[in-house]
Amino acid sequence: MRISYSTLDKLRSMPNYSIHESKDLITIFYFAPSIGEASGTTEEGGNRSIEIILGKDNNGLTFIEAKVLEGDRVIRKMSEEELDLWFQFIEGE
Repeated sequence: MRISYSTLDKLRSMPNYSIHESKDLITIFYFAPSIGEASGTTEEGGNRSIEIILGKDNNGLTFIEAKVLEGDRVIRKMSEEELDLWFQFIEGE
C-alpha cells in the first residue's frame, strides 16, 4: 500500500491531521472527533488518535505500522488491511 507525496501535501492542510517527518519516516496523526463532537451532544469520552507510520522512498510512502492511541496509551495496533479504505479515500480525493 502506497501514498503519494502529493496526497501527503493534501493531508497537511486538513485540520484533523498532523504530519511529522524524519529522514526515513513520515508519521501521520489523525485526531478523531470526541464522542460529543461526533454526536452533537455534551457527552464526554476519551479523545483517540490514529498514528500511521510510513517509510519514504523515491516512489512515495509505504505503510510500516499503525496504532490507535488514547493519550499516550496504545489501545491497539491496526493492520494495513484495516487502513486500505482510508488509503483509497485519501488517494482519490
